[in-house]
Amino acid sequence: NPQVFQLPAIYKVGNAPRATGLLRTPTAFNSNLSVEKDFSLKRFREGMFFELRLEAENALNHPVFGTPNTTVDDPNFGTIGYTSNSPRQIQLGGKFTF
Repeated sequence: NPQVFQLPAIYKVGNAPRATGLLRTPTAFNSNLSVEKDFSLKRFREGMFFELRLEAENALNHPVFGTPNTTVDDPNFGTIGYTSNSPRQIQLGGKFTF
């Protein structure tokens, strides 16, 4: 409840601690995935190989919310207005060895 916090009068010392445990950052959960498959191309020629690789950052696309706004006189005090991770990114690559 942001209404329980208020700024002290000017040139007065407040009674709240400098750091409070009431405002916490949500839990961060991020998962990366990598899948690789090797193919042997013996049908064409001996010693030919093909590697296919898929990589995904934040594979499950979970948002990681940022920290709450801690400026007491701001109208957005106590709210979280951004995510601190990027959306899912996928990369596909292939390598041919002969």
